Amino acid sequence: MTLDDVWFSFFSHFTRNKLIEQVEKKEITHVPFLYITSSKGDRHQIEKWIHIASRQLPQMQK
Repeated sequence: MTLDDVWFSFFSHFTRNKLIEQVEKKEITHVPFLYITSSKGDRHQIEKWIHIASRQLPQMQK
């Protein structure tokens, strides 16, 4: 599994969440920054969803 595959899997979790309208990754000096747009969810809900998505990635790599 390549790094692009991992990012794709990570972003696919966001497309299933109705609170998140858009997710974009930008790299600045090889450091990834995530830009998440949501007018429906608060910051706590979004951070919780990021945590859930990141914990599911190792299971998907098996």
